[in-house]
Amino acid sequence: FINLSVATGKVMFSPNEVSQSSVLTAGQALQYNLIKNELRFTDAVNADAWLTKELVFIDMPLERVCEQLSNYYGVKIVVAAQGIQAKMFNAKFKDSSLDDVLTVLKRTYKIKIEKSNDLITITN
Repeated sequence: FINLSVATGKVMFSPNEVSQSSVLTAGQALQYNLIKNELRFTDAVNADAWLTKELVFIDMPLERVCEQLSNYYGVKIVVAAQGIQAKMFNAKFKDSSLDDVLTVLKRTYKIKIEKSNDLITITN
């Protein structure tokens, strides 16, 4: 995968000679799958977290929060919980460990979190 996010200005992304170029502006991001030659456009939420050590979630569904946490902490998080997707998550974490963030999620959603190596499963 190639992940690209834009903080300021504009960036043109051309994955290869035959694919159409894309122009991204501040606040936009994309993920390019090299194997499938597929582009997926996203927002640039927490794209600079590796630099700022800060994660910010504003009205974000649990599944998207877990995707952001997976990217930041380098673990796989599977959401197997039913009926909690509609509740949006709002929080800001600065220099927080994964365990600290998971504790907040556990209290907010009243979920169970099981860890096994680099796999975290969330159930209710």
